[in-house]
Amino acid sequence: KKRGTTFGGVPFAGNYREADRIVTKTRNFAARHNLSSDLRGRTAFSALWDLVRLGNATDDDAISFGSKFLGSEGGGPTTVSTDNLLSLFENSRFDDPRTRAALPSKATDVARAASMGTARHSVPNGAVRSRAWLEENGMCTDNIVPGASGNPRAGRGAFATRFLAEGSVVTPVPLLLLPDRRVLDMYSLAPGRGGGRGTYDAPMKRSRDRGLRQVLLNYCFGHPRSTALLLPYSSTVGLVNHDEERDPNAELRWPPKFERINGKLTGMSIEDIARQDTPPGSVVMELVALRDIAPGEEVTIDYGDRWDRAWRRHVERWEAPPSSSAQSLYVPAAEMNAARGDWAVRTFDEERIHPTFPPNIDTACYYDFGSGAKLDDVQSCSLPGHLPDLAAHGIDNDIKQRIFSWERTSSLRRGQENLRRCRVIARDLPHDQGGSSDKQFVVLVKERSSNRLWQRAVRGVPEDAIMFIDLPRTSDQHLAGAFRHELALPDDMFPQLWMNVF
Repeated sequence: KKRGTTFGGVPFAGNYREADRIVTKTRNFAARHNLSSDLRGRTAFSALWDLVRLGNATDDDAISFGSKFLGSEGGGPTTVSTDNLLSLFENSRFDDPRTRAALPSKATDVARAASMGTARHSVPNGAVRSRAWLEENGMCTDNIVPGASGNPRAGRGAFATRFLAEGSVVTPVPLLLLPDRRVLDMYSLAPGRGGGRGTYDAPMKRSRDRGLRQVLLNYCFGHPRSTALLLPYSSTVGLVNHDEERDPNAELRWPPKFERINGKLTGMSIEDIARQDTPPGSVVMELVALRDIAPGEEVTIDYGDRWDRAWRRHVERWEAPPSSSAQSLYVPAAEMNAARGDWAVRTFDEERIHPTFPPNIDTACYYDFGSGAKLDDVQSCSLPGHLPDLAAHGIDNDIKQRIFSWERTSSLRRGQENLRRCRVIARDLPHDQGGSSDKQFVVLVKERSSNRLWQRAVRGVPEDAIMFIDLPRTSDQHLAGAFRHELALPDDMFPQLWMNVF
């Protein structure tokens, strides 16, 4: 919470790519329409940038801006129309606060950010270090990348990007220290008195049971004689899997390079640590290669005897949910995507009338908000028969008049930033054919927020761009009775002063 309040959300790589697109479009728009050649033009551009940074500027914003700054009445350039502004706003929409944090706050910095990239522009002066400094003080963080694990029960894993010699550091492991593991207990939310805000009840009767602990516990390191947990705080480290043959190619160690930093906390009791504000990364371990690791090889560690026994006990005791329960209908979204011949895309109304999808499944589609031309009024689109009642899908009149065409761009499937939740509302016709086709659809694209401005009707979406996804907190790791256990650090690695359970 404090981090979000202070920084507004730290941008990811996808947010910087989205910010790059926005600043480039805005810079080009200003150049085309001469919005920075004089004082009034610079004032107009500053006001324009404030609207773009909102991420959800409206038609009214465009009209108000135009009357104030543009045209003969506003004393500005006459080449800018309201439609020009609407097009810029439409192609610069976002709702993720991390994207806003990636954008320059001042209009005067837009051109510089567009030329050098928003990620580089966001780095404070003096933060770029020399290669000599990095070699002496830094640690490489790109030695591993995510991928599908060779263990089918593990899901994803971490894979070497280059040859890693025996004894070399695979990656640093900065850690978030949680002094009291009870922060991961699950609580029920009870209504407040008088219909007010909800209040947290006492923990459930079996709140310390692994089935009622947050899934985050599975990624933490701990010790049975301590209340503390250590959560890895860097990319991909959380994907390093347990070697079931107990023959891992890497292990965790305390790095001598960080002895001064780590010593501040390892020399304190957990009770003393809990009384102070401990920032993430105050404790650092490192992952070290136990033998030569080839490029593309999966990196594994040993989760420890306690974890291994707990996992084997869980497997032995696990029972399938009763056939009458909703859990018995669970099918992983990844499994459905891999068997598309068995799971065809269906419209929302088709599924509502004759349900076939498991209750944990929703749909998402790959769509780039910066692509796709705006089509004519919906009544003139060559749709099969007519669209369903769009108002029933939460589409207001403004959106009905602005349906967009889907476009396959080169960056469409780069990462996950263009995979957006969507509702399949109708079957479409191919643009260049008059016959019927079940392979293209009209969808309502939804962004992460529930703001209606972030719903966009898109037509011509091919079936291969529509994916099945798990609804939040419905994947197999969230099912009742799912495995919960921290990763075990051996006795000789866990600080003695942190062992506060006797």
